[in-house]
Amino acid sequence: MYAVLLGGASVTPQGIGDLVRAMNPGMPGNPLASLAEYTDQDVPDGPTAFRPEGGMTTIPEGDVRDVLQQLVVATPLDDLHAAWMAAEGIRDWAWDLCKRVEAELDAGKFGEALAEWAPSRTLLASISLLTALRNRRWSPADHATSALYLLLMRQGLRALDEQIPGCQWEILDTPGMLPPPLKPLLRM
Repeated sequence: MYAVLLGGASVTPQGIGDLVRAMNPGMPGNPLASLAEYTDQDVPDGPTAFRPEGGMTTIPEGDVRDVLQQLVVATPLDDLHAAWMAAEGIRDWAWDLCKRVEAELDAGKFGEALAEWAPSRTLLASISLLTALRNRRWSPADHATSALYLLLMRQGLRALDEQIPGCQWEILDTPGMLPPPLKPLLRM
């Protein structure tokens, strides 16, 4: 709730690391958590996405609900449609992946589905997997909210790219880092 009401002001390197670790508590180490927590310390004189007083500069401050409402007004219809389709594609991908994994487990063999699922469960795609699977009934409001969060993510990544040129965007192509249906939206 804190992040919803404060937006970027509540996002810190330590908070990102804690969240990523909480999503995968059994991992002995988490490279994404370390990347979030220590990048600014590793390059102290370099550009940063975090304010000295705390908070992330690429996520608007304030109540996220207000930010999302402004995003709807300012976003071209084609982009809203693309985000809607990406949200639907991510949900379909997550359900299909889990069905394929269950089929492989039932058959007692390790195949393509398990190879795709394993990194997707431990990297950023896990958020999409868990979100899609937690609710079998997906209302139009849920669909719209997912689409808006995807647009907010894209906006934040674009802001980050402007603030810190030369980001290692190829990391996003690492298997399991992002759900495949999200990548075209981020590249728009």
